[in-house]
Amino acid sequence: MDSQLSLLAGYVAGANSIEDLTRPMLRLIQQLTGLESTYLTSINFPAGVQRIEYVLNAGKLQLPEGLEV
Repeated sequence: MDSQLSLLAGYVAGANSIEDLTRPMLRLIQQLTGLESTYLTSINFPAGVQRIEYVLNAGKLQLPEGLEV
């Protein structure tokens, strides 16, 4: 777990954008959990819409970025 925390600290320190931070974190979350897909969403509460902003698909389930539900 210490190595994962070191990786996370490096991602945070080296990130220049939300994408620079998010993509490595999604990879780390997938490695730690074994989830088929990990993603970051945004929620537009007035419109009642949730949007996938960034996704890492590691299995058969393929969620597209930009998907809104």
